[in-house]
Amino acid sequence: MPQYRNAPAWPLATPIAEVAQAFDSSTRGIGRQVEGDDAEALAALDRAHRVGEIGRPWFVFVPINENGKLYRLYVRAALPFEDEVGNWQPF
Repeated sequence: MPQYRNAPAWPLATPIAEVAQAFDSSTRGIGRQVEGDDAEALAALDRAHRVGEIGRPWFVFVPINENGKLYRLYVRAALPFEDEVGNWQPF
């Protein structure tokens, strides 16, 4: 599966199942906010994906391989007026 090319191991202490979706999942994910070192680690994965080092850039998820199980991770920067799950708060 080319979309999972060079899928790296999960870099966070948080269990991957709390943040990413299994590759064969058809359920909708939920937003999770991360900060500090965890945010930097995920941003690095996102950058590697966008430049084509892992996965394929035309797929919108970052591939992850955790102990032989594949996951889809959707990464984006948060806006200042979002809550911890990505909902917009009134101005």
